[in-house]
Amino acid sequence: MPFKISKNSPLIFISLLVLLIFCWIEVDLYAPAFPQLRRFFQTTEEMIQMTLSLNFLGYFTASLMVGPLGDRYGRRPVILAGSALATFGILLFLPESHPAENRLPFSLGLLGENYGALLRSRFFLTTVFGLVFLATPYFVFIATIPFLFLETLRLPMSQYVYFQGVVVGLFALLSLMVPSLVGKVDSRKMTLGSIYLSLSASFLLCLHALFLPDGAMAITLLMCLFVMGTVWPCSCIFTVVFEAFPGLKGSACAMFSSIRMIVMASAIALSGHLYNDTFKWVGVLMFIQVLTGFHLLLYAQRMGGFQVGKESLPMH
Repeated sequence: MPFKISKNSPLIFISLLVLLIFCWIEVDLYAPAFPQLRRFFQTTEEMIQMTLSLNFLGYFTASLMVGPLGDRYGRRPVILAGSALATFGILLFLPESHPAENRLPFSLGLLGENYGALLRSRFFLTTVFGLVFLATPYFVFIATIPFLFLETLRLPMSQYVYFQGVVVGLFALLSLMVPSLVGKVDSRKMTLGSIYLSLSASFLLCLHALFLPDGAMAITLLMCLFVMGTVWPCSCIFTVVFEAFPGLKGSACAMFSSIRMIVMASAIALSGHLYNDTFKWVGVLMFIQVLTGFHLLLYAQRMGGFQVGKESLPMH
């Protein structure tokens, strides 16, 4: 039996944080080994990056069912079933967040109806695709730099880990800082400023890729600037989207995750196809993705805006 603990207990935050680490640490551990995997299996960069795309496709397939099952049976049982090898912390510390009286029946008909309602919402689609296109370049970068930095630029592994680590660490640090800013800053101005910063950084990355020789330091610094502009939208608008659909949070989260994984899988596969031992076409692809996300988020903003905290929710 799990211990009875307060909903405000720090143990809940620690458990969720560990889950997220287990979920995404594979990318940070797996990506640096890309060159060695390519040599060991005598294959191409594109095929190695395809394995990461297939990984995301697995998330895509599973995500479509996990959210609705959570709406029917509760969040905790589904998490326990899907994380059988890493559920010790969940078993002890994670209470059910979806009360029985708020749960919905589960059926294929209702599943299609719920997803249909989400797909008919312009606000949901534009916001979700906007966020996905804004964040995807981060994963394209993670999938590309092992080949670029380790093989083309001949960086030793001891230096490479610092270049990757500073980008990943900055994203994590800023994500932890976001909650302390909610309610203290103008959410609309922060959102607009952040996506403009992301667009500017990706444009500079594109210019660098097209006209300047590849340099690990310059690419990493520009990527850090991009991360600074991406964290706020990914951390805050992500939550606002689900609050706009209080009865369909599980389905909305599942649809969001599935769209994110299929877009990331496609983008990483395309970047692997375009990669030619330089950052050139990868940088262009990243800018196109951000530009697309930028316009979608501006459109969603005009439909009602992104309000965070105690302010009003957007229209849908």
